[in-house]
Amino acid sequence: MRRDLNLLPILFVLAFARCATVHHGPLQRIHVDSDPAGATVKTKDCGPGSTRVATTEAAVWVSRRATRCTLTVSAAGFEPETISLHREISPRTHDNARAIGEMCDGDALDCNSFSDVLVAVFLGGIISGTGFGVDAATGAMFEQQPNAVHVELVPSSQ
Repeated sequence: MRRDLNLLPILFVLAFARCATVHHGPLQRIHVDSDPAGATVKTKDCGPGSTRVATTEAAVWVSRRATRCTLTVSAAGFEPETISLHREISPRTHDNARAIGEMCDGDALDCNSFSDVLVAVFLGGIISGTGFGVDAATGAMFEQQPNAVHVELVPSSQ
C-alpha cells in the first residue's frame, strides 16, 4: 500500500507532462515578416480563433488542426504572395508513446516482476491513451509548418 502511494505524484506528473495540449494548446503562433515591412497578412481557412488580418512584422495565430491554411502577404505596389502551411505530427505527441518505457526506467517500477510490467502497461495505456485522445481532439498533436515566414514582395509591373 505504501508503495502505491509513492506512485501517485509520479502518475500525476506523467499524466499532465505527456499531453501536447498542456504544452502548447490548440493554436500555434506563426511569425511573419516581409520586405517591405508593414505589409498586410491575411489568413484563410486557418480555423476558429485564428488571426484574420495583421501587419508585418507580425505574429499570427492559426489552428493546429487546419488542413488548408494559407497566409497572403500584400502591400500597395507589390504582387501579393500566398504561403500554404502544412501540418505535421508534433514532437510532443511522440512523448506520449514513451510513457510506459519511462515508468519502467524510473524508481517507481523495476519491471522485473510480472505485476510491475502489468502496472506499467495499464497505467501507461491510460496516460498515453488520454494524452493521445486529448491531443487529437484539440489538434495539439499537430504543428503547422513553416512556423516562421519571411516574404520578399516583388514590385508589381504597372
